[in-house]
Amino acid sequence: MTPGQAPDQAKYLTLIRQACATAFRLLQDVLLLGALDATQLKRHPTDLGSLLTQRLAAHRLMAQDRGLDLDLILPPQGVEANLNADFFGRVIDNLISNALKFTPAGGRVTVRLQEQAGRVLLTVRDTGIGIPAALHANLFGKFSSSARTGLGGEASTGLGLFITQQIVQLHHGKVWVESQEGAGTCFFVKL
Repeated sequence: MTPGQAPDQAKYLTLIRQACATAFRLLQDVLLLGALDATQLKRHPTDLGSLLTQRLAAHRLMAQDRGLDLDLILPPQGVEANLNADFFGRVIDNLISNALKFTPAGGRVTVRLQEQAGRVLLTVRDTGIGIPAALHANLFGKFSSSARTGLGGEASTGLGLFITQQIVQLHHGKVWVESQEGAGTCFFVKL
């Protein structure tokens, strides 16, 4: 609050900032959906360890602010995949931000990269509140009815996991989830 600013003004400015951030995220999601429909995905050999390290940097600040541990486990040898780093970065961001949103303070989010039989497996595991079984069927749907408000009151557009699935499928991959309410969630991406 600046000198001379009434407490109500500060409260309203915070609400306006939150509404703008929510509208901006929705606009980004809608624009990305249009880009997915309109483009041929240009892929290049990409070092996934470097991409993960880069993308996790921004999420580490959020994790620290929420009192969470955010771990990255990479194999000793590098893992390369033929992908569009910008679009696949969105997959990473969506999965990690969801894990952070639904994990209470003191919890842990672990991102692990493995290579198995020539396939890449990326997992994002959290110790959060988990996803009720009743929501699993629609989890990857557009404007999903499975969308929930985060533990810190973060809004959801219901598009993040739909976009994630679309990008993974454009990379000829598969995404799925294992979760138990109260016991955490793990998202798997296989390329």
